[in-house]
Amino acid sequence: MRKETESLISVLSTGALAPVPRQAELEFVTLCDCGMGNHQLTYKCGSESVARAYMEQLAENGYEKYSENRMIGLIEGRKAVNLFACFARGEHFVHVSWREAVGLLKVTFGKKDTNILQHAYARAEIVSPTLSMIKLGQTGMCIVVQRADGGYIVIDGGTIDERNQQTLWSFLVEHLPEGESKPRVTWILTHNHNDHVNNPKMILKEHPNELCLELVAFNFPSFRVLPLLREYRKMMLSISSSQDLVSTVKSS
Repeated sequence: MRKETESLISVLSTGALAPVPRQAELEFVTLCDCGMGNHQLTYKCGSESVARAYMEQLAENGYEKYSENRMIGLIEGRKAVNLFACFARGEHFVHVSWREAVGLLKVTFGKKDTNILQHAYARAEIVSPTLSMIKLGQTGMCIVVQRADGGYIVIDGGTIDERNQQTLWSFLVEHLPEGESKPRVTWILTHNHNDHVNNPKMILKEHPNELCLELVAFNFPSFRVLPLLREYRKMMLSISSSQDLVSTVKSS
């Protein structure tokens, strides 16, 4: 373990970084700075009972669980459990996820006011919120959530294709609230495969002054490693130079 990682874990255990317990019985994998005050701990964890023991430890430390989902999938014909839970204590949140197939327990934590999914949009409710799944070509798909304030949360967006670009852009424009001329978009990119990030990249290049980009959220590998991602970051920064509301989240 690198010294800087040891130092962060030491700070973590004292509660200075965030008041979440360190699980000494689990094998530590990594601690990532996710940006905007959020961090993620990863442990090796081979059983659901051990994952639940950590959740009980959170409860003992004053965290109240407000959501839990247990999903069962199939991996090579064998059932595998996925466990997700959300906790809160005062101004802090903790999201716990455990996937049996990979044997990892991930603990994401930070302050509620820095959680990218809890943005305070200071606008009145002017439309009924909707969720739309937009098919883009043979393999691409995009999820668009229109918030009550009329802005959008867009998840991914398909690969590069003129028809894909027109389909998604037309949807955003056609569903604008009355009196608004620019889509207000929070864009979440789940991972850096071509069929998820390339169409958003082209839309942002083609319409930099025709939309209001409130937030771009992603957690890609280091830009120093992958040239394609360096290009993507450069493009994002060029847009952010003219739109002060842009913020990016990435792993270090």
